[in-house]
Amino acid sequence: MPLVFAMGIADVPVPAHAAARSRTEGDAQEEPADDARRTRGLALYDDGTAKYDAGDYRGAIEAFKASLDLIGEPQLLYNLGMCFDRLDELDSALEYFQRYRAVAPEAEYEQVDRKIDSIRKRQQAAREPAATIESGDASTGGASSPPRDVEPKSSRKPKVMSPAAWGLLGSSVALLATGGALAIVASRRNSAGADACQEAQGRRLCTGDGADQLRSGGKLGTAAIVVLSVGGALAVAAIAVIATNAGRRRAAGGQARVAPSFGGFTARF
Repeated sequence: MPLVFAMGIADVPVPAHAAARSRTEGDAQEEPADDARRTRGLALYDDGTAKYDAGDYRGAIEAFKASLDLIGEPQLLYNLGMCFDRLDELDSALEYFQRYRAVAPEAEYEQVDRKIDSIRKRQQAAREPAATIESGDASTGGASSPPRDVEPKSSRKPKVMSPAAWGLLGSSVALLATGGALAIVASRRNSAGADACQEAQGRRLCTGDGADQLRSGGKLGTAAIVVLSVGGALAVAAIAVIATNAGRRRAAGGQARVAPSFGGFTARF
């Protein structure tokens, strides 16, 4: 379960003595520069948040780093740690979480420590299989016991369009197209057969070719119904798989969310 942290970027209050005196030309030039720097930093923060939500963690890292350089908010260290965590770059993730731990409020120590401990365990689990293989090679001349299972990469979100979804969707499209083509051919043959027939004394009299057209059209019509039914069923199955994958992706959590807060913005992962 991802940790929740608030990021507040509040306006810097003007010192009391600054309001009492008149501005110099230098003050008038410096304040717009600070405002522009802050505005740019917030824009980069928003860009990083959007890229994080979209799964573009590399892009989010670039934006959050640039925002950190401009506005220096320590919570951005945590955001960067989350991005590297999503990429399974555990060394970098640990570095940023430790940097955040050094400046975090005391109330968040326990939560950050749990995150750091989790990453260290994942690092250890990733190293143990390699160590087991090396030990087996040294002691048995190459034979080694199977490596232990590594902790699942739970930080990765499942894909909405999985191979199963693509397969079902592609098959349904192909069958629906085939069924549609069969239905068109059947309709044309039925029409041609009907033109070759006449009603006489309550009975339909058809030429040999007309009767053949009607029989062929009937068979093709039945085949079209079957193919369209199967294609429709596969389309429903594809939609169900996509919906299930989307639900699992949401359940994976860790999406960056932006909400207004007093004097600034709030980011939650």
